[in-house]
Amino acid sequence: MIPLRHVATVRASNVDKKSVDDQAAVRLCNYTDVYYRDTIHPDQEFMAATATAEQIETFRLLPGDVIITKDSETPDDIGVPAFVAEGAPDLVCGYHLAVIRPVLGRADGRYLCWAMRSKPVRAQLSIAAMGVTRFGLRTDAIRALRIPLPSLDEQREIAGFLDREVAKLNELSRLKKGLADKLSQRLSATMYAAIAELPRNAKLAYLCSWLSGGTPPKDEPEHWSGSMPWASTKDLVTDEMEDTLDHVTEQAAATHSRVAPAGSILVATRGMALAKRIPLAVTRRPVAFNQDLKGLVPVPDVEVDYLRIALRGYQSDLLASVVESAHGTRRLETRHLKALRIPLPDPDVQRRIVAEVREVEVGTQKIEKALRRQLALLEEHREALITAAVTGALDLSSRSTAVAA
Repeated sequence: MIPLRHVATVRASNVDKKSVDDQAAVRLCNYTDVYYRDTIHPDQEFMAATATAEQIETFRLLPGDVIITKDSETPDDIGVPAFVAEGAPDLVCGYHLAVIRPVLGRADGRYLCWAMRSKPVRAQLSIAAMGVTRFGLRTDAIRALRIPLPSLDEQREIAGFLDREVAKLNELSRLKKGLADKLSQRLSATMYAAIAELPRNAKLAYLCSWLSGGTPPKDEPEHWSGSMPWASTKDLVTDEMEDTLDHVTEQAAATHSRVAPAGSILVATRGMALAKRIPLAVTRRPVAFNQDLKGLVPVPDVEVDYLRIALRGYQSDLLASVVESAHGTRRLETRHLKALRIPLPDPDVQRRIVAEVREVEVGTQKIEKALRRQLALLEEHREALITAAVTGALDLSSRSTAVAA
């Protein structure tokens, strides 16, 4: 294991999304381009922007570069890499990213990209991330990362092996995610159909009490040793709150967060997950939550599961109001959420609609749960394969393929 600075240069970009009249036109590789892509090609779609001559010289992307995200919502989701397969004179690295450029003859860019995805390096990145509610990597911390470094020929062999085998795993994951997305869309369509004929006669603002959350200091472990469940966006995988929550003390929840009572709805209003859906979940017990969520406590005569169905049914309305920040985080402003108009029939009709939707929902949830488990196993296998290959635990000379299922 050697420090990354011995085999690569690291530069954090300062090229923002603004366009200035006296600067040169460029295409900007932004946070989301890296976060959602494994490989960067100039024929992909990029944002139009401008940059100074010095910025273009410093941050123009070259074949073999590795780009990583240097800011994140959580410390375990930072330093996400993408490999630059081919550059272009006008393709420039954007803000909230860092460019890792291998030293010729010392390191292979494809190998470095895979090394950045290995468990030992991911752990270092997580530890190095600084922040409380948002996290960032200093350039010195990236340079100090210790990476396994076999010979250049071995690096290329490992990279080629992982290119092939991980592509198989990714394709399988893509197919399963596609099926999960279709199931989710069908369920949302069912929920919309159940209320579509009713007049949208009520604003969400008047149907709930509204709670805002917070995060106890991560660097003070005494706040995280209690029995109070604490939720963030990652816990809103299904419409029912996940069981695998972090926990905080009652005092930490009262001081730094807010507690949503049983029978509330937690709605994500900030995060990368807002790209395709608005994550939400019903609380069946009191739950503390972070600042990226809003707690909705229904007023009397509003059934919580009916409210959930309405929010899911009108997902497209909410997604249309989502905006994206400079480093890729998406945000749904509370005013837009409060402005959503939904039907409000009497409680008996609400309960009937809940019962009708529930018949479809039960079967769909069983399939979705199985798909999530399969995707989790594929991700575990992918991480294990990358780590084993990069650290030398996998003898590539005796393996022609990896088990991909």
